[in-house]
Parts: sequence; C-alpha cells; structure tokens
Amino acid sequence: MSSRYLVKKRYKNLSRYRLYKSEISGHDTNTMFMIPEDGLEHMPHNEVIRALKILEAALQQFEIPRFSIMTQLKVLLINLHRSQDDYLGDNSLMAEATSLINKHDGVKTLVSLLMLPDLGGRWSEPDVCDHSITVGTLQATTLNVLKKLTTMDTTIGCQLSDSDEVLQILFSLMLDSETYTKAITLIEHLLILRRSTLQLNTIPGLDRLISQLDGEYLANFCSILAVTISDLDVYENKTLLYEQSMLRSNIKSLSPLRDINQEYILSIPEFLPRLVNFATKLPYEPRYSGRTMEVDHWMRFIDDSMSEVLRQHESLMPSPTLNSAVSVTDLLDRIQPQAIPSQIEALTSPMLQRVESVYVLGLLLLGKQRKEVQTQLAKLRLIPRLSQLFDLFIWKCETYQERIRVPGHLSSCECSPEVALKIQFLRLVHSFCDQSEYRYLMLTPTEYREVCSISAAKVLLEDTPSPTTTTSMDLTMTQGSDSNGCASQESSSPTSVLQEESIVSRESSNILKVEPLGGSGLSTQVPVEYPTEQMCSGPQGLLSKIVEALKKETTGSTFRFWFSRAIESYLRSANPYADQVFLLRRGLLKEKKLFRLVTKNLVDSNMLVRSLVLSNDLFTREGKAIEFAFHSRTLRHVATFKQRLDFLVQLIKTISVDTLTQENVSCLNTSLVILMLAHRHSELPLYLEGLRSHVEPHLLTNLRSLLRFWQTHYLHNKDKDCNTLQRSSGISFDFWRETVATLVAENKLSPDCIFHYFSPEDLSLSRTS
Repeated sequence: MSSRYLVKKRYKNLSRYRLYKSEISGHDTNTMFMIPEDGLEHMPHNEVIRALKILEAALQQFEIPRFSIMTQLKVLLINLHRSQDDYLGDNSLMAEATSLINKHDGVKTLVSLLMLPDLGGRWSEPDVCDHSITVGTLQATTLNVLKKLTTMDTTIGCQLSDSDEVLQILFSLMLDSETYTKAITLIEHLLILRRSTLQLNTIPGLDRLISQLDGEYLANFCSILAVTISDLDVYENKTLLYEQSMLRSNIKSLSPLRDINQEYILSIPEFLPRLVNFATKLPYEPRYSGRTMEVDHWMRFIDDSMSEVLRQHESLMPSPTLNSAVSVTDLLDRIQPQAIPSQIEALTSPMLQRVESVYVLGLLLLGKQRKEVQTQLAKLRLIPRLSQLFDLFIWKCETYQERIRVPGHLSSCECSPEVALKIQFLRLVHSFCDQSEYRYLMLTPTEYREVCSISAAKVLLEDTPSPTTTTSMDLTMTQGSDSNGCASQESSSPTSVLQEESIVSRESSNILKVEPLGGSGLSTQVPVEYPTEQMCSGPQGLLSKIVEALKKETTGSTFRFWFSRAIESYLRSANPYADQVFLLRRGLLKEKKLFRLVTKNLVDSNMLVRSLVLSNDLFTREGKAIEFAFHSRTLRHVATFKQRLDFLVQLIKTISVDTLTQENVSCLNTSLVILMLAHRHSELPLYLEGLRSHVEPHLLTNLRSLLRFWQTHYLHNKDKDCNTLQRSSGISFDFWRETVATLVAENKLSPDCIFHYFSPEDLSLSRTS
C-alpha cells in the first residue's frame, strides 16, 4: 500500500484518534501527516518522515498491515543506530534522525502506538499477512525505539519520566510476556531520569502483578525496585554532607518515599521468599570442572554459546552441494547484526539478574523495617544459602597477564563479569549482620559452641579473681601467635580446660541451646538458641570462609575493603569479646602490618582506632582488666596521651566541613570519642592546649567548625545514626550532645571550651567560617 493512498483515504474514528493523540500524548495531528508523497521525495531524510507518516496512519485506524508497521519501526531504529556515531551528547550536535523524530512529534506518536490494543488488526487481506507479527511484537519494537530515543536525547527521557500516565502505560505492558522485559528496561531508564521518586502504590494493580512474578521475571523487576527503594531521591545525588544538610534546611518536610515503597513491597505475600530463592539459586553458572580462573570459565561459556548460535544458523541453511562448503566465516556473515546484541544479552542477563536481586535484598535491610526483614531472611535460611554460593566464587586474583585487558584498564584491573555480584554479596552480608541478633547464623553449630565456650571462660575467669590472671584474649595474642604476630588456631587458652559438653547441648527439637554456667549471665553475652537449619553447615561457616578469603587477597585487592566491612558488621555488638577471640584464633590480624596500614590509611582505619581507644578506656576502668590493658600489644598503640593526641591531630587534619562525606564523617566521630573520654576524665584542657600549641595551624578553628556541623547533622532527623553512635560506642547520646555543646560554647573563661584557646586570628577565622 502506498503512502499516497493513505493521504487520500478518508479519516476513520477521528475522535478516538484525537483522544489518544491529544489527551494522553498531549498533541493533535501534525501537518506532516498531510504532506503528499510527491513532496516527500524532495525532503531530506524522507524515509524517516515516511515512516512517521505511516505510523500516524496506523493510529488513525487506517488498514495498515502489521508487517508494514513493523517495517517502519525498524526504519526508525536503523536510522537511530546509523546516527549514533554522530551523537556526542551535545544538543547542538544531536543526531539528525533524533531531531527529526522529535520535531514531528514522533515520540508522542510512538507512545500512542503502545495504547492501541488492536494495532494493525484492521487489515482485510489475510493472504498477505505475516501472522508471526503480533501486537506484542509491534509494541516491543516500539519500546526499543523509545529506549533509543531517550538514551540519545535525555531531554526526551526527562519529559516522558515526569508523566505518570506514560509510566502507567509502560507498567501495563509488563502484563504481556512479549513486552515485559522491554517495558522494564525503559521504565528503569525513565525512573533514573525522573526528578522525583515514583510512589509504587500509585500504579494500579502493581501489587497483583508483582505477586505473580517469579524467577527471572521477578529478578528483572528488581531493576525498578533498585531505583524506587534506594535513598538517592532524598539528596539528589549530593555526596557532601554539608550540601545534604543545606538541602534538609530548605525542605520543610522530606517525603519518605523510600520507606513507603519498601513497606508496600514487603506487604506483598511471598515476595521475600521468591526473591531469596532466585538470589541464591543453584547451579551457579558458568562453572566447569578443571578450571581455576574465573576468566577461563567465562571464555568456555562464550565459546559454547557461540558454537550453539553457529549450529542453529547452519541448520537453517540449505545443504551444501558437493562442490561447495560452508565455512565459519560464511556463517558469521549471514548472521544478522541485530542478533549480536541479543546474544550478548543472553550471556549476561542471568548474572545481572542475580546482581539486581541481591542488591534489592540489601536495600530492604536498610529501611525502617530492617528488624522484621532480618527475622524473615533468617527463617528463609538466607545465610546458609549464601554460604553455599560463596563456595562457588573464585576470589583469588589472576596471577598472569597473558589475556588482553580492556582498553583504558590497568594490568592489575580486577574487572570481570562477577565483580558486581561479589561486591553486592558482601554488602548484603554486612547489612544482614549489622546490629543483628542473627549474626551468629554466620557460624556452624560447632563454631557457635566455640564462641559460647569463650564467653563462658571469660565469665569463669571474672568469678575467679587473681592478681596474675591473664584473659584468653591476652593468651591468644601472645602465647598463640606465630613469628609474624598472627594468632594460631592451635593456641592454648583457658577454654581448653572446659568441657564443651557441659556448656552446650543439642536438644531433640534441633535447637542449639546454651546452658549458662552457675547463673553467670551468659545469655547477655550471646543469643541462647538458634535452629540449626538456619545456621551454616560443613566444617566452616560463612564468617570463617570470608576470613580465609581475606587473608589470601593481595594488599591492593578491591575485595579487601568489602571483606573487612562484612567482618566488622559481625563484630559490631554490645559484647564483642567472644567474637573477637574467635576471629583472632583464625589469624585475622597481624599486628605490625596492621598498624602500619592504620597510620597510612587513617580514614579507612579510624573505626579501628576508635574501638581501641574505647577498649583501652573500658579495661583501665575495670580493676580486673588493668593488667591486661597494660600488657596488651594491641592497646599499647593508644595507651598514652601523646599517642591519642597524635591520632586526634591527624584526624582533624584529614577532614573539614567542605569535604565531609558519608565515607569520612566517621573520622569526626572518632575524634569526638577521644575528646569525650578526655571530658569524662576531666582532661579536656590538656587535649585542647595540645591542639593549640601544635605546629599544625588552625586545628582548633577547624575542629569547632566540624563540631558545629555535627550538631546540625545529628540533632535533626538522624534518629538511626544517633542510635548507631550510642550502641557502637557504649556512650549515651546525651553525653555526645553534652560534650559537643561544651566544646563549641562561646565561653572565654572555661578551659573546657575551644573558644577559650582562640587567638585573635582564630577568632577572625571563626567568624567567617
């Protein structure tokens, strides 16, 4: 059918067409639709205009066959791909095809096509119809065109993303298996461009849709959840805490859309079980026997996949004659270029889907319902499942560099298809263990009994005072250490004289239960019971596996940070003694190397400095532990006033109000811990005078500015952070607040105030800061 015929034919159902075009899409029939065929021949990019013209006619309910609609959609795609090489991200250099489509309201035409349930269904000559083309395939191709347009011109994407009607149309297309994946891809792209977070419960029927999703369909939907339940909406990508604080002061009420969306998702029946099942499903691919390097598994996977593609195309080709043969080159030449992206997607999609599902599980552990989510995930056996998955990861670095690296990447680059999954895996472990009573699920029942034994031994030693008694921590760090300062697993300790059978028993209900010794209050040290099926199995639990992997990683490995975060979250509890000893027995620390790294990387290690300062203060205040603190090789690094003052100076030098982020704000809190303990012991003047007389200039000015910011940051809308500070330090938040108020007070007469030590130059700087 010619375009000339379309123009001459009388309009049908014009009112319905205008409803789609005007009310929903926001525009009416464009004058381009009335251009005669003769005029098109003389216009530049006439094939694009002709394609738009025919698509307009399809909306007008002309008898346009589906194969013709598909042909025109592919014309648009081909022109967009062809012009992509010219696109440099500058509006002035926008690809001509994109500009032309946008100029003639092509975007609105494409959106309107998605709304026609019988698109191309009025064609009355079935003998020439291509029955393989359905409405779903037409809509899927239309979604591809829209994705390409919004990628090349983000202005188009922003306009569509702000339309709730457009998003509802796209969500409705998730009901069709032919358009599900394409709709999700476009929705995710638009939500990233959207200026405000989408409230999920405003989408009609979304809960019913999600309740039906499972497997890879649910995993694909996680890409939308990753955008709508994260907290990026609140601060509009502002990384500096000062900018976030200013934003809070300018907004009367922050809309907790992340929490609303998380609550909505968690209310859907069986959502978490289905998500856990997919995130931890086995078998884990690609894995082949006889290969030790991750890259070798992937190269075999790619080779096998390409061989299968070639076999499929070979089977579709006519049999070769006696005088001819089909070569691999011939097969590759006959493979359509459009098939290549789909093959790449088929290779990478399973891994990306698992990454998204693991990431969403981690996000759900950061919301207001974190405790409830932790409980549900424990019952779903998340940790033993993750432990099984961990066994299939290849953590050791590649020791050879024969393979060609991606251009722009260093020879030591650890990029691989599984890096993102490994990082999200460790982030999930960190979030699950953080301030959680379920962190002991990271252990096997045997390991848990060991922790209980250590705790019981500590109680026994406390009940048997002796002036020469040394705790099991001291023995672990001294007698049981090798020449490198590494704690040995064979080290002797007071727990060796205890019979574990008298401490721990296994009941018939398959519950691991701790029996406190002589009413010692052991239940305050560790939880008293766990269902064994929720714990790890085998010789090592997930925590021990992480420690072993950390010890094998090189110093410059990307994963060392994430391993350490996971271990640190396990140790973050009110009574970490038994957990510390348990890890020390597994060779977690080497003392000399550790403190070289602490001094060199103070921002990354300031939390360790904080814990040592707090531990030293605790031990020196408890009469029975003074001797241990005096002999401890670890605590000696923070034992003296000079050592603590040096750490304080380095921490204050490292940060300023203008450079504070979520990553380094802990340095400010560590500095404050040192000052709080000094305040508790009436030593604030000693430290403030030390800062004033230090060769480093303006330390006090910077410290006062930081503490004034601290008041703004933590005393407004920061309940969770305030609670974390109190629980992790054992110091009431009231004392945090009181110490800061004392330090920043403008009292020239009080030696506990920074203002007391200001020089005239400091006063001038303070007024301008």
